[in-house]
Amino acid sequence: MQLNIPISCSLFLVLFISSVGSAQKTPSKFGEPEAEELLMKFYPTDSTASAAILCNYGYFRSSDFQFEHFIRTKILKKEGYEWADHTYSAYSDIYVKGYTYNVENGETIKTKLNQSSIITERFKDGRRKVRFAMPNVREGSVIDIEITCKTFPEEWRFQEIIPVKWSEINLEPTQQVSFQSLIWGKIPLFVNTSGRWIAKDMPAFHEEPYMNSMENYISKIEFDVSHIETSSTYRSYASSWSMVSSYLLSNTTFGGAIDDKGYLRDAANEIKKSTSSPEMQLKMAAQKIKHLKWDKTNSLYANWSNLEIMYNKGEGNSAELNLALLQLVKLLGFDAVPVVLSTRDNGTLSVVQPSLNKLNYVVVCTWLDHKAILMDATEPLLPFNLLPIRCLNHLGRSICDTTSWVVLSPKVKDKQGAYYDLTLQDDMNISGKLNITKFDYAGFYFRKKFQEFNSKEEFMTDFLSDKPNLTIVSSRFDDMNDVYKPAKEEFEIKIDNQQNVINNEIYIQPLFLNNLDENPFKAESRKYPMDFPCNTERSVTVNLKLPPNVTVSSVPEAVSMHLPDNSVSFVYQVAVTDNMIQVSYKYQNNKGIVQPDEYGNLKEFYNQLIKKQSESIILKKN
Repeated sequence: MQLNIPISCSLFLVLFISSVGSAQKTPSKFGEPEAEELLMKFYPTDSTASAAILCNYGYFRSSDFQFEHFIRTKILKKEGYEWADHTYSAYSDIYVKGYTYNVENGETIKTKLNQSSIITERFKDGRRKVRFAMPNVREGSVIDIEITCKTFPEEWRFQEIIPVKWSEINLEPTQQVSFQSLIWGKIPLFVNTSGRWIAKDMPAFHEEPYMNSMENYISKIEFDVSHIETSSTYRSYASSWSMVSSYLLSNTTFGGAIDDKGYLRDAANEIKKSTSSPEMQLKMAAQKIKHLKWDKTNSLYANWSNLEIMYNKGEGNSAELNLALLQLVKLLGFDAVPVVLSTRDNGTLSVVQPSLNKLNYVVVCTWLDHKAILMDATEPLLPFNLLPIRCLNHLGRSICDTTSWVVLSPKVKDKQGAYYDLTLQDDMNISGKLNITKFDYAGFYFRKKFQEFNSKEEFMTDFLSDKPNLTIVSSRFDDMNDVYKPAKEEFEIKIDNQQNVINNEIYIQPLFLNNLDENPFKAESRKYPMDFPCNTERSVTVNLKLPPNVTVSSVPEAVSMHLPDNSVSFVYQVAVTDNMIQVSYKYQNNKGIVQPDEYGNLKEFYNQLIKKQSESIILKKN
């Protein structure tokens, strides 16, 4: 289980708090667990809980800038063992103490966390990370952990995916640090006063399908340092977005990394010699940086103030790749600025309160034909002007003299079209061709999945694993390496036993592989919004040629359905001409966000869609 205690990323703050005094030994706030804590089996009445937090307590002491964090957890089931594994990070030394309590033969057995079991990592930016697993953990264990470090907390979580009996944070007032706080979540706090916040009997948070991130809805409080003032120095951080921008541009691993771009001059000159087309230059710049390997780490900051080191290594985090891309785009003569954001799993940015701590990613914004283009260098299978799905989190912020909001929502779709050209044979089986074309994000998903397999044969085996009635006679994949074209699949297929024959009547569900069998929205109601990162479109055309001895008895009625605001729609039509049946189907979802009070309409829409898809064409043998 990862529990971070990061602080403001300022080196100034790190130096300031380290100068206040050395870390002091902190007495435990708990004492040993009482018998009822050791013996109780569930808390509160949630029988599904795998563990429960009995007490989560944090205290910031302004006299020496020390933050004390105590957490007591009860392990209820084997599935709760993950709550014995912890990761903490901070921009200071981290001190850890821990004990595991168990009842054996009526006696309490106390097992101490061995300091040799704590793994500490140190990073170039001054950050420390400790990892450890508590000893002797079993069902019924109570775990106490005590963390101390010189830090100002960025966040305090009152709610988790397991129940929390008591959660409290106290911040002693200080004239030297001014901070702002933002409370998230729907459940009111038990105590909510300046400097002290308490939650009591918090239920476990249960994620819902198609939720953007639980970070947007879980009960917690976020802190951002506005400014720090000493007798000789004043430094502003997140008092405004302009201050956030100024801080980042002055940071050696953000703005400092952007400034030194001489190592890319040869690459820029090669691109300029190759083409004078602005669009092609941007494509080539993105391709050049995408040849570097992304290490799968999302970051706002580079690990190096000189990105040439990363470039020569051939591998870097998301910030290093994208700041290098920014450098190259600027060397080509484009106006370009960094755009900072919070990824989808990290939660959305608040539009009312500036935040430095919430930011965890940076992309590039430039202009082509007077239109803003957002670029990212981490995904080689995406076109230069499409952001990864993880970045499609509503709004980002440009980092420049006139900082402003930037819309992250894409103008393209997750779009896919299928075209069947089939013949019903005399033996009532079906054969023919299937062409599938996948555009934009659909093409990206497909190419990425295809890359997971060692060969085309392995991919086809997986593709057929849930399609027992389908035989692939031949297959072909086109434009798999050109991300600026749709990905295309062409199959020669046979479909056996798909049709029900009763007496002289043949029942066929005509969408074949594109039927939706069950409603993805199963819950009766919903607490939180659904958030779709991009618009979706699915279209299917089926041409089915009939043998001479078969005629059409009945076909499903045409239907056109949509939600009240027309954001989600479904059109279905069947046409019969001589011995040919044509079925056309088109589904579009342009909704983006579906609020809980709209959920019932969407669920019923899908009920009707599935019902229509399940209707059969009825044929008759003459």
